[in-house]
Amino acid sequence: MDLAYVYRDDPERMSEELREATIEDDPSLFLKRLTYDGTTFLTEPLHKVDGEYVVHEEVGYDSPAATWQCLMHYEGESPYEFSLFTYYDIYVLTNRDDVTWEELQWGMLSSTAGDYIPFEQIYGEYTWREEAEQQ
Repeated sequence: MDLAYVYRDDPERMSEELREATIEDDPSLFLKRLTYDGTTFLTEPLHKVDGEYVVHEEVGYDSPAATWQCLMHYEGESPYEFSLFTYYDIYVLTNRDDVTWEELQWGMLSSTAGDYIPFEQIYGEYTWREEAEQQ
């Protein structure tokens, strides 16, 4: 299965200088191939080479290929008033089958060595706070 990750600049949340510096890269698109051999998940970067999409890593640009043991599904209301979304429905790859979404988030935010738990989000659907307030 091939996955596409799209990243867009948000002019309301960035300085004009940063927006001008990154406007040519907006939106950014990254492609990955996800395979499963019955035991292990593998994600690998994809690029168009000689007219075909092939597994190819551009060092310093792509996340390298990674193997994962578990596919986890998390959904629910955001527990944080400061988060940009009110509801999430996500799938992540990780090597632990006992980890919660809150632990993964904490690991990303914590400055304590060892708190980070490696994972890769492969699907996400969010209700963004502004959308929820308009309903």
